[in-house]
Amino acid sequence: MQLSTVKLENVKESKGIARGTAIYSEKYMDSIKSSFELKKGGFLEIFRDSAYNTIDEAVDKMVADASDKQANAIEGIRINIQNIVSSSNDYITAVTAYGTAVVI
Repeated sequence: MQLSTVKLENVKESKGIARGTAIYSEKYMDSIKSSFELKKGGFLEIFRDSAYNTIDEAVDKMVADASDKQANAIEGIRINIQNIVSSSNDYITAVTAYGTAVVI
C-alpha cells in the first residue's frame, strides 16, 4: 500500500476516507518511572516509545480500513493526537490516522 501526506498523481478512483484509531493508557509503573525522569530533566523515552507504538497501531488500522475498501493507496494522510486526563487522573492518548483511500 502506498502512503502519502500529499495528493497522489494518476488516481483512478477515490474510495472515501480511510481511518484508524488507537488508544493508549499510561500504566501506573510508567507514571512512576516518568516522574523520576521529569525530575532529572531531559528526554522522556518512555513516552516516546508509547507514542510511536500508538501511532503505528493507528496507521495499521487505517491501512486495513483502506484495504477493506479495495484501495491500494492512501493520500493526504494526517495524524491527530489527543491527550485526555480522566477523573481518576489516568492519562489516555487517542491517536487517529486518516486520509483518502484511492486506487492508483
